[in-house]
Amino acid sequence: MHGNQLFGAALVGLSVAGAIYYATWVLLLPFADADEPLLQLFPARKYAIIVPAAACATGLSLLGIFVSAVILKAAARRHWVGFG
Repeated sequence: MHGNQLFGAALVGLSVAGAIYYATWVLLLPFADADEPLLQLFPARKYAIIVPAAACATGLSLLGIFVSAVILKAAARRHWVGFG
């Protein structure tokens, strides 16, 4: 495998592992007993909403910043093309 393929495979594997962890945390653990030792591996249930919401807000903010930068750069380039 080349470097990009290896990096892509690692990202896919990490994403699948994260999805399995989150699905177990949100879908299965509410049915577990309070003294279950498996509960020690997961944070409190309130973070099941807070963490994805914060990740979504951060991702949308970064996407907005990127799109704004691209638009401003294209507008600046278009503005100065006629004067060169």
